[in-house]
Amino acid sequence: MAGVIDAPSNAASVTGTSLQVTGWFVDLSAQGWAGADDVEIFSGTMETGKPLAHALFAQNRPDVANALKTPFWAASGWGAVVPTTALPTGPVTLSVYVHTPNKGWWVRQVSVSVRPGNAPPPTTPAPSIYGNDISSPQCPTNAEPPPPAFAIVGVTGGRPFTPNACLPREFAWALSATSANQPRLGFYMNTADPGTASPRWPSAGTSAPRACDGSWNADCAYDYGWLMAQDAFSRATGVAGGMAAQAPWWLDVEAANSWSPDMNTNAAALQGALVFLQSQNVTNIGVYSTSTDWEALIGQPAPDGPFGALLNWRPGPGNPQEAPSWCSRTVTGGRVKYVQFPNAGFDTDLACY
Repeated sequence: MAGVIDAPSNAASVTGTSLQVTGWFVDLSAQGWAGADDVEIFSGTMETGKPLAHALFAQNRPDVANALKTPFWAASGWGAVVPTTALPTGPVTLSVYVHTPNKGWWVRQVSVSVRPGNAPPPTTPAPSIYGNDISSPQCPTNAEPPPPAFAIVGVTGGRPFTPNACLPREFAWALSATSANQPRLGFYMNTADPGTASPRWPSAGTSAPRACDGSWNADCAYDYGWLMAQDAFSRATGVAGGMAAQAPWWLDVEAANSWSPDMNTNAAALQGALVFLQSQNVTNIGVYSTSTDWEALIGQPAPDGPFGALLNWRPGPGNPQEAPSWCSRTVTGGRVKYVQFPNAGFDTDLACY
């Protein structure tokens, strides 16, 4: 087995609010892939230390493929963003554990020195009822709102299985949230039910979590929803580690994505996503949608239906003055938690309670 930690360098002095940990790994006996199926980062050791992040892996490293003269080992890169608030001041040993099937864990360590004063400078807390949400549309601006009361970050890039290239930066921004009575950090994921035209659609013979024959039906849609949530959750854990399961999650349901004309099939895709998140111990899950989109794709609000107990986060009003009146306008039949409106070039969210 071969690999290195590219960053940080040994004995590096760490400043700022986040630390990028990157590198590459190859199981030299692997055929068709680089051989890693998990990458975990710890402060100290896995046995006695503190988990910091679950890294994204199978990232493109053409330099590794060229050096080792094996094209399929290009997918050998890994990386994660570690909030420096998770590290003690002073010397810290970071341990990177890469798992390989049937061979266990490959381990490398790097020592860094965390300087005091890495916490963000004190800010005037935002009113506790107002937060912001950001995702890939904010990438071109290279800017985030001032520290909000609470922050919701999109982990996908507008469609399932696509990246939000700014997720590490936007997650670091979300850590500046100030509320004492709202969850400071939340995540949302894009959803869809595109059918067999999608290369991500489950193939015939898929049996987990449901048996799928490869056609555009409810069982295969359920599996697709499970897989799209699995992908989104992996992206979130890559930057947030265990915080991903502790944060609220929102299923973004918009007609702009691809959906079936059959509402039951669409609902099955959402149920698959919902159940996957629950399997990861996510306990706070809701739906982001408009009434128009929800009723066209899923059906009428149903308090006793499969989504009736989920909290709602809904857009609609054009300004903060109109927002409170939207707190009673359910989308799925569940209670409205947040109302979104545009403000100062960003999406702002009113906490209804």
